[in-house]
Amino acid sequence: MPVASVDTSAGHADFAYTISTPTEATARVIDESLPTVLFLHGLFGDGTLFHGQFSDPSVRRFNCVVLDLRDHGKTKNDKIPKGYGPQQAGEDISAFMDAAALPPCHVLAAGFGTIFAVALAVLHPEKVKSLTLLSTIAHAEPEFVIDGRREIAVIWKSAYEHNPPDDTALRDAVFGARQLGFNKTPSLLSALTSHSLPICFETWHPERFDSYEHITLDFLADFKGWTDEELRRIKCPVQLGQGADDIAYSTEYITSFKDQLTAAGVDVRLEIVPGAPNSLWVTHSKEVNEMFTSFVKEVDGDLPAAPKKVVSPWKELLASHGLVPSDEEEEL
Repeated sequence: MPVASVDTSAGHADFAYTISTPTEATARVIDESLPTVLFLHGLFGDGTLFHGQFSDPSVRRFNCVVLDLRDHGKTKNDKIPKGYGPQQAGEDISAFMDAAALPPCHVLAAGFGTIFAVALAVLHPEKVKSLTLLSTIAHAEPEFVIDGRREIAVIWKSAYEHNPPDDTALRDAVFGARQLGFNKTPSLLSALTSHSLPICFETWHPERFDSYEHITLDFLADFKGWTDEELRRIKCPVQLGQGADDIAYSTEYITSFKDQLTAAGVDVRLEIVPGAPNSLWVTHSKEVNEMFTSFVKEVDGDLPAAPKKVVSPWKELLASHGLVPSDEEEEL
């Protein structure tokens, strides 16, 4: 797995990332003849959350690049500083693109990652060809969501009052986070959780509780949305995708953001996916992938030919955590 080392106002980071091309599950460099898609994952996860995209030939017709954000996955970084917010998030992604020598990208972001994506488009519009935002955190979060995040943090930290840490409490915290994103628990979700839990243990121990709070709680609790002036800096088309069964963000929440973008002169469209929860890119990957590729075709015109078959870079990893191959195509 390649690493891109950067230094920004948030400190040093060695961003671990994955490149997949139509012919290689794990490539060292992109194919410069193809468009590039940059994926930005959600909270408590890493690049594996996009298994449903990287295993789909319709998406793998592009260069697919995903980095593990600060304090996530295999990325190693300084402690998250107090006040880390959208400005620093946008700086991080821009610096990563420079270090990884990426061209302007189509950006597909999910949940927590949508703040990073919009920040990049606001700060560096020349680096973004299009934005696909799924389960967008667009305004101040509903109070019950913030309360839930605080409760997760309290439970997580309380587990370390015991030696060894209370495994039940840690798993309760994970269950609380999972309730936000999913309405059901297929084999893929169980495998993703099994993979990410040890990484969380390693990253957010008592010596890094301040970093944990700054990135998983303060970053979101302090976010109040985007100003009209900021959104006017976005120069690319925007596709919003939302699950109809999202328990965290209502249709009204995302519709108001669409209206704000429209008023700012941004070319934007919104698609509500029936039956989908917050983490629709995991549970309803077929619908999301069709939406995304259709959108990119609008922006770029003719698309490269899709390969007949591809392999996810995380196929063996997730299988080792219990993913049943037949469940990769599971309809929820």
